[in-house]
Amino acid sequence: MAKPQYFNDAPIQKPEDDHFGIDNFAQMIARSLKTIKSPVGVTIAINGRWGSGKTCAANLVRYHLNDEIQANKIGIIDFDRFLNQ
Repeated sequence: MAKPQYFNDAPIQKPEDDHFGIDNFAQMIARSLKTIKSPVGVTIAINGRWGSGKTCAANLVRYHLNDEIQANKIGIIDFDRFLNQ
């Protein structure tokens, strides 16, 4: 008897795990953020219903900005982390 496949509700972290086309949106946001000149900042909110992929989208944007983050060209602050302290 085969083991049943259970639904994994964990948000994805990388494009190869995207089965719903969220990565195209994330790439577009990341490209836009890369064009903002310092010292101008921006605040982005991703709104949607529970389970619509908000965290997945944010993770993929971060994935596509990783080189800039590592080079200290872009900094990201997650406001929800402040709420849980």
